[in-house]
Amino acid sequence: RGSLLWGADQEGGAPYIFPSEKDQETLVGFEVDIAEAMTKHLGFKVEFQQSQWDVLPSMLQARKVDIVMNGYEFMPDRVKVMETSLPYYVYALQLEVKKEGPIQSWEQLKTPKADGSKWKFGVLGGSAAEEYIGEFGDSVEMASYDGVTDAMRDVETGKLDATLQDTPIASFYAKD
Repeated sequence: RGSLLWGADQEGGAPYIFPSEKDQETLVGFEVDIAEAMTKHLGFKVEFQQSQWDVLPSMLQARKVDIVMNGYEFMPDRVKVMETSLPYYVYALQLEVKKEGPIQSWEQLKTPKADGSKWKFGVLGGSAAEEYIGEFGDSVEMASYDGVTDAMRDVETGKLDATLQDTPIASFYAKD
């Protein structure tokens, strides 16, 4: 076909890939920059294909895209079904809570709330955050989201107690 089809999700995809504030039709982000550099290096076009984040690995397996580049964390289960590149960014997981909310430390999450109910967490489905929060067991009720911004908004409105995000995402959206 003369091009490389790149699968990613621009919804809540900053700083990886997202619409420009100046022109919603123009995509920006550091993975957009990588795709442009690949185009120059390979000598053929890298074309973007929008898809939901957690569906991207199955799109790769079904050969609907040639590559997935969208802030995917390295995980042993993924290596079983996908080839991976060398890591090209560093991340950690960032706990996000309301400023004046009840959560003040990770230690609090090891036990239920004072009233006996579970802490309500929102995470991106299929992410390292989802795997990590699952380790808290009975004290946490986890909701998987299709995008990161919805989980952040639900913390802001009080529907959730917290969210856990990759640090590049948390840093980008912190200003909002």
